[in-house]
Amino acid sequence: MAGIDKFWEQNISSHQTRPGEGLRIRLIGQMHVETSDGSAITIIGRKTRAILAILALAPRRTVSRAVLARMLWSRRLEEQQRASLRQEVHRLVEVLNSYDVDELHVTRDELALRARSLSVDVAVVMQATVPDPSALDLLRGELLDDFDGVDPAFDVWLAHERDKIRNHIRTVSEGLLVEQDAPSAIIPITQRLLDFDQANEKAWRVLMQSHASRGERAQAIQAYERCRAVLAEKLGAVPSLETQRLVAEIRAGAGAQLMPVLPAAWTPATEPTHLVPRRDGVLVGVLPLDGPGMPVGDTNGQQMMAEDLTAALSLFFGVLCLPSASLAQTPRDGTALRDRHGLDLVVDGQWQPTSDGIRLALRLTELRGSSRLVWSQHFHARGDDPFRSRDDLVGQAAARIDIEIAALEARRAARLPLEECTPYDLLRRATPLTGRLEMGEFAEAGRLLRRAIQLDEEFAPAYTRLAYHFLICISQGWADDVAESLGQVRHLATRAISLAPNCAQAFSVAGHVRAFLDCDPRAAIELHNRALSLNPNSPFALGFSVPTYAYLGEFEEAERRHARYEHLTPQDPDAFFFDTCAMIVKVGQKDYVGAVQIGRRVSELSPNFTAGLKYYLVALVHTGMLQEAALVRARILALYPGFSVQGTIQRSPFEDPAITDGVAAALRQAGVPETSFVR
Repeated sequence: MAGIDKFWEQNISSHQTRPGEGLRIRLIGQMHVETSDGSAITIIGRKTRAILAILALAPRRTVSRAVLARMLWSRRLEEQQRASLRQEVHRLVEVLNSYDVDELHVTRDELALRARSLSVDVAVVMQATVPDPSALDLLRGELLDDFDGVDPAFDVWLAHERDKIRNHIRTVSEGLLVEQDAPSAIIPITQRLLDFDQANEKAWRVLMQSHASRGERAQAIQAYERCRAVLAEKLGAVPSLETQRLVAEIRAGAGAQLMPVLPAAWTPATEPTHLVPRRDGVLVGVLPLDGPGMPVGDTNGQQMMAEDLTAALSLFFGVLCLPSASLAQTPRDGTALRDRHGLDLVVDGQWQPTSDGIRLALRLTELRGSSRLVWSQHFHARGDDPFRSRDDLVGQAAARIDIEIAALEARRAARLPLEECTPYDLLRRATPLTGRLEMGEFAEAGRLLRRAIQLDEEFAPAYTRLAYHFLICISQGWADDVAESLGQVRHLATRAISLAPNCAQAFSVAGHVRAFLDCDPRAAIELHNRALSLNPNSPFALGFSVPTYAYLGEFEEAERRHARYEHLTPQDPDAFFFDTCAMIVKVGQKDYVGAVQIGRRVSELSPNFTAGLKYYLVALVHTGMLQEAALVRARILALYPGFSVQGTIQRSPFEDPAITDGVAAALRQAGVPETSFVR
């Protein structure tokens, strides 16, 4: 600890303050707070300390009371949240005052930490770079080690903050590795990376190769065993075939021949960005957002909104974002942005505070070829909490832009000769074919996804999408061998997580597999919440979590999540699937009139989606609309000859048996066969 304390003194406490003035806050490991002269401050109460931690990590050290209350008392009514927050803030102020520390600024609407004499270890760690990685020496444990379980909303926030630190550590460590060629230098860097990114299988392989090249066969095999244990514990997965082949070579005695080979993704490009074809997504830049009503020269406000939108967009698959600050000095000219930064797409627009919230106008321009406008939209968030309004706008905008990019890339990929398609192109090409639910196109989507995996066995998004593809195949009755298809889904979902432990969609599909196929919705909750911690604005993650909460009888939470899903993306091409999830909620609540309304919408959006038609049929019977029910039943049986009562209730894992009984009774009344006669 002496070395760390010295590093703290040299790097964290560089400003001069009078004894007793200022704060030094350690958040990595167990939280520790002290005055600038080293006097420890004892703060009793996890939520009191949590308030200080949230403020210390806030981008501008300011957080509204409403946000704090929701983060720390999410299960209470609003009035109770405010009262609890007042009590904890009073305790925190009393403690700080007793040490003559005046760093907490409290108003009616917000709390803030004064930055003039504040030191936070996380801020220093986030300044670590490849030329100067010394700040990484502060890393001695997880962020806020003992704060898990403070509140579900706080846990989501904490997971997101931990991921930000892990991603930065990974970026710096991988940059350091690229500069090394000696195993003796590579090993300690890789070990530190694995301390904070334990499921990084590529790093494990580099460590194994490094030990093997030094003749340290036992250490290399030991590294493999640790890798296998970590993947099993954290992801329920096994090492990839590439890792298994590597350990087999090491066990066979291939030692010195195995010089460490860094993954291609860690090797810097030797040419300008725009000359290197990207095979895993589009490069997007968000220009500083200005507009009428903004103070003249308010570059901070313009840049902050752009940075928030950049951060939100970067969480979506295939969207590679250039830091917005690097674009600030570039002329707003498509040719300059493309040639200087290699951008494929650029987002620009205006944002403006209004009397009742914030207004945002955005447009998306494609820079490939001749510049052309591909999308524009206005957003308006109402409310008296500017932080919540801005977060809401950023979330909406990021989700809508992601959908536009997906559609744009699907059209581009469809024009390419098949032999020229990368795994990324194949995935983009397959995605809309799955959603159309036409037999020929659906089968073609499956072939494209399998081809993507054949080309790149570690392309995690293809595993996720193929698992989703099989889920629909099973629910449609199109699987020739249901048992084999179930095994495929489980394998694909697990493999996706092992390859991409930071992918929200992978955890969403795995959660649905656990709830729907394994009939274990309680175990699925953790997977769904993990998905939303990775990307809080993912409509995909929100939508998939809805039926899980319905199965558990937590209908209010299920409705809240579906409302948020609809708010983020009212034009989702997968709406037929996620609206069916909302219909499941209505059936569980016995709101059959509401279920019928959703069912009609789903049948219009996707008349071939039998899972949607199934719950539509149940609702029609319960509302006495038997003529319409007969038409829907005939439609289902034409699409899915093996449709049966028993098959349906096996895939209806409601914890309340009365709901399942109601579903079964309605299907029997509609004339659905009790069991399937189709093999």
